[in-house]
Amino acid sequence: MAISFVYFDLDDTLIDTTNAVIDAYAAALAEIKPAVVDAGCEPASEAIEEELIGTFGSTMPDEYFNAWLYEAGVDSGLRRELAARGTAIFLRRTREIEPFPEAKPVLEWLVKKGVGRGIISDGRVEEQRAKLEHAGLAQLIGPVFVSEDYPVFKGKPSLAMFEDALAAAKAPAGAVMYVGDQAKDVIGANLAGMISVRVLQGWANRKPPSKHFAAARPAHIIANLGELPDVIRRHSAPEAA
Repeated sequence: MAISFVYFDLDDTLIDTTNAVIDAYAAALAEIKPAVVDAGCEPASEAIEEELIGTFGSTMPDEYFNAWLYEAGVDSGLRRELAARGTAIFLRRTREIEPFPEAKPVLEWLVKKGVGRGIISDGRVEEQRAKLEHAGLAQLIGPVFVSEDYPVFKGKPSLAMFEDALAAAKAPAGAVMYVGDQAKDVIGANLAGMISVRVLQGWANRKPPSKHFAAARPAHIIANLGELPDVIRRHSAPEAA
């Protein structure tokens, strides 16, 4: 079946979130570390910083800074103040994430081919839309679905967003492709009946994807978005129907 619509995850799929997140956390920590030292506390190690990024990612910066400050031994009053300061710096910096070099050309190719484009993303609506605008991709994207608009625990791989996205695409699930960098992206797409594509970028792909969990096995795996047009061509070819 020919692909008529492609949805994308945003972070580490269209935009280079991992590197931007690491840089933003580093900038924020550089700002708050002097206060930690002045309080007679020992800043957390780089290994702990890396582990916390893996735990909280880009969607829970306040929790990241609170955990980091707790590790440093900062008391609760100062911890609250410094976590708020760090979070503000982090959010300001991560609204300026750049797109992957292949993102805009692929989206323009989809426009030329008459294929619909949309976003299914976890995160906060205002922040995700700000990222799209800064990356210069907003004008190439149609419907946007963000987990903040859904009840608690309704982020990916919950079917809620995927079902709404299918309705907006006005196409059968087998004609809709979803491209993401994480297992939860693949699982959500598979459960919804979409054609799942995993792109091996970002923090989630430091280790190879699992081959044992059936729901997490993508229909296609690509190294970067530049490979997507060929995948769409092959999938849409008559013999692939």
